[in-house]
Amino acid sequence: GIDTIDLSSYSIKTKIDLNPKGVNEIGEKKLFWQADNYYIKSQQESPDTELEEGSKSGDIFVIGPKTTIEIFIGSSGDNDIKLDQKVIQTVTTSDGSDIIKNALVTDTISTGSGSDNVYVTINSLNEINSSINIDGGSERSFFSNFTDILHLKMSNISSIDLPIISSNFDNFETYDFSD
Repeated sequence: GIDTIDLSSYSIKTKIDLNPKGVNEIGEKKLFWQADNYYIKSQQESPDTELEEGSKSGDIFVIGPKTTIEIFIGSSGDNDIKLDQKVIQTVTTSDGSDIIKNALVTDTISTGSGSDNVYVTINSLNEINSSINIDGGSERSFFSNFTDILHLKMSNISSIDLPIISSNFDNFETYDFSD
């Protein structure tokens, strides 16, 4: 079957890993209860407890070890998404400033308004064609302060043709070809 994670009813920040066994977080700075005290996890207001750097402070869920997520719909907050490069995925985000990592040219990605960063791996120039469905979001104007950046990792490719790339990846204002 087709497995979907739909966070469109949320308006908060998310950190998502769509790989099997991926640990995911919805929200941040949630209240954490400890005995008779409570505090906000990421602010570490409890005198007796120290959290490690990068500790999760939102609601957590884990993707099962044999689960493949084909469709992800993000929250209207900022989404930080790591895709599974072993499967073709469809990702849709909304208003937040989103980061989408590990994308392949076979994925379908549509970002909404906000300053979005999409990281795509291209293994061959033959992969760049009119069937690419990676879109930085059409809700832009010349006067908008949003900038969508397409980061292309192009191993073993010595030259690029920017007009071909820009005609196949829609609605990106900036292209980054550094590794």
